[in-house]
Amino acid sequence: RKFTMGKSSSSSPLSLILAGVLVGIVSNVVVPSFTGPNAPNKPFNTFSEFYPFYQSEHQDHTCRLLHFAGTTCVLVLLTRYLDCLVSMSVAGSVGFVVCQALIGLETGFIEFGVMIVVYLLVQAAQGGSMKRALLLPLIGYACAWVGHFVYEGNRPATFTYPCFSLIGDFYTWFRIATFREAI
Repeated sequence: RKFTMGKSSSSSPLSLILAGVLVGIVSNVVVPSFTGPNAPNKPFNTFSEFYPFYQSEHQDHTCRLLHFAGTTCVLVLLTRYLDCLVSMSVAGSVGFVVCQALIGLETGFIEFGVMIVVYLLVQAAQGGSMKRALLLPLIGYACAWVGHFVYEGNRPATFTYPCFSLIGDFYTWFRIATFREAI
């Protein structure tokens, strides 16, 4: 089967490079909070502070396996549909900034909503498929949330730290795939 980038012709290598540059720039930007100091249930300001907590919320083997399987499916689809990769990179970058700006709120629902809206808007601006765009988070979150609610017995960190949680999913996947961490 011939490799294509889906219907979008604007997902060129330049788009991918620009999305990567955006992620690099934003990850080094400090944004002041518009909502005051950290909410009591949001003590983490950086991903490196958050990651030990993320790991503590993923102790069950089946939960970790579901996360790994869901993230693997998403990564495989992202290699096929580069327009979704660009959309996800931009949405993640915006989410990172919004996370810092809204650190005083107790939940991450606004941040999560902003990330999804930006993801879909960038996908639409590229002329990409909305069905594809919706399929990726549906697969990833469905696997992860079944793992949390059914096996781990806890509330997903996505509800409080959506951006850090998404980064944690991919970081943990990488660590498992490179044998630095066990499932």
